[in-house]
Amino acid sequence: MIVKLKEKNEILQNYIQIIKDNNFKSNDILIFTDNSVASLNYIRQIDINISEELKIRTYSQFVREEVTTYWPIILSSCKNIIKKDLVPTFISTNLKTYIFEKKIEEMRNKNNYFEDITGTNRAIASNIMNNLDHAIYNEIDYKNIGEKVYNSKANKDNINNKSYIQMNEIIEEYMDEMISNSIIDNTVSVYLYNNYLLKDKIYKDQLAKRYNYLFVDDLQNISTSQVSLIEFFEEKEKQIYLYLDNNKYFSSFIKNDLKYIHNKLLIKEENYSNISIFDLINMPAKIELDQSSQLYGEMIDNIALKIEKLVEQGVSKKDIVIINPINTPVLDYEISNKLSSKNIDILTIKNNSKLIDYQYGNVLYVAVTIYCKKQQYIKEEEYINFIQILFDLNRLEAYRVYKNRDNDENYKSVIKYIDTKRDEKLNMGEFLTKFYIDKVLNLKEGLNNVFICKNIISESESFVDVLEKLHLKDNKDADEIFIISLKKFIKDYFIARDIEDIKNKDAVLITTPYSYIANNIDRKIQIWVDIGSNTWNMKIEKDLANPLVLKKSFKDGEIYTSEIEETYKKYYMYNTVYNLLKNAENIYAYKSEYSINGYIQEGGLYSTILRLIDRGGENID
Repeated sequence: MIVKLKEKNEILQNYIQIIKDNNFKSNDILIFTDNSVASLNYIRQIDINISEELKIRTYSQFVREEVTTYWPIILSSCKNIIKKDLVPTFISTNLKTYIFEKKIEEMRNKNNYFEDITGTNRAIASNIMNNLDHAIYNEIDYKNIGEKVYNSKANKDNINNKSYIQMNEIIEEYMDEMISNSIIDNTVSVYLYNNYLLKDKIYKDQLAKRYNYLFVDDLQNISTSQVSLIEFFEEKEKQIYLYLDNNKYFSSFIKNDLKYIHNKLLIKEENYSNISIFDLINMPAKIELDQSSQLYGEMIDNIALKIEKLVEQGVSKKDIVIINPINTPVLDYEISNKLSSKNIDILTIKNNSKLIDYQYGNVLYVAVTIYCKKQQYIKEEEYINFIQILFDLNRLEAYRVYKNRDNDENYKSVIKYIDTKRDEKLNMGEFLTKFYIDKVLNLKEGLNNVFICKNIISESESFVDVLEKLHLKDNKDADEIFIISLKKFIKDYFIARDIEDIKNKDAVLITTPYSYIANNIDRKIQIWVDIGSNTWNMKIEKDLANPLVLKKSFKDGEIYTSEIEETYKKYYMYNTVYNLLKNAENIYAYKSEYSINGYIQEGGLYSTILRLIDRGGENID
């Protein structure tokens, strides 16, 4: 039986009541959440004595566990697995990205692949991976991705389909290599789960016996694959609780299909209404617009002054958040430097953060890079941060040590320690373990960051194994490849606990709209940065990618027109603004006439804010 919950807090209320009614047993109750931060938040709110595990997972985590546990069933059913390991090897996003980048680089250099596509290997890899993720999660045949994207193009008669065919070749090669070698990532796991486990009678009988209750938070963010699992539980007459937040569908990159969900799980009377400009106008937050800056740098100066003034007026740093568009590292760096000089603490939650934003991760990175004698990959700021954390110094003191490091006894002692461990011929995982225990564990935040070390060690061990299986080492050794990858994707080693703790600290937070909403951050004073930039409302359709056409509800042969593009861009922007405004009291929006590259900018968010200002906010010219 399906029960629709109207309020989010009803999930926890019903969950706890079921546990109490079942003699404090929780093992047969499953909760699906949007992300790991939401899962951790639920766990922290449950204050009852139980002896069984709390089954609170994201869908991807659940599937990965099921595939690993029931791997023998997949081995016996899937004829494409050649190397039949007893358990699959799981790879993280960083290694997956490296594999795709490597394949694309080779094919572009050797066979002139994607010659009509302007973009870096990394950008093309990102688009192809996103296509694969969306297709698998929404039960689209991955062998038809290129054809489906190409056929949706409004100008397809004027473009060659060669790059789309090449994209599919790379996708199929990746899937074949992963599956044949018993290697999985989140996407491959979902594919194997849907095509083998959910079609196996033994597994389905076991699944039905294990769970009697299912909670889903949030219904609108689930994929087609997740709908199939919900339908399975419904067929088995399990108790299902669904919560739907009508306004939190804020990004085209969420692997969901709202139309499909509506048709499958909601009755016709349950209309899904879009956020309108009038909904935004009626939000209580006060908006103040500052568009006095002509140049980008002037805008950053004004933002720093505003935050300094707010803090002087007694506003808690814990109440302030700086929200800026995706892919603006220069802006982040400048604001952080200006505020740090005023002794205003800054913390960052961003998908594109630099290595030094993860200070204990940076310590491990610098240490293992020195250990492998690959110091050419270490930047000056990374060395300084390494010294600052390891010796508990301020930045100026750490800079002085760095400049005099060949004569500094403490620094020389650490280098001697690393040299000694190298002589012991430890592998990377063994070295990192010893270094963390001997040099990091007893630092101020050492114990709190032990999970980082565990994640990095685990990755280093599987990294080498996977590279050898796939013959991807070339002229670089596996250690060097791992170091390069570790630097690029350090954020992948941090866990929900880190994000949850960071967002509650007494410091000004810098984040993106996506991270702010997805991680349920709640700060009443918001600084919206660079609102004239189109990166607040980015183009959805790319040359090789379009997440909206890789949905079950998008019909084959349907054309994705410019009208559809603009409708969805407006839809996502309104939902983003609504979710930012929802718990805010004051919004300080900043715009410069010229972008960082010198172009005049007046993006969609700017025009929206002008309409909101008309209700009585302030406009500083």
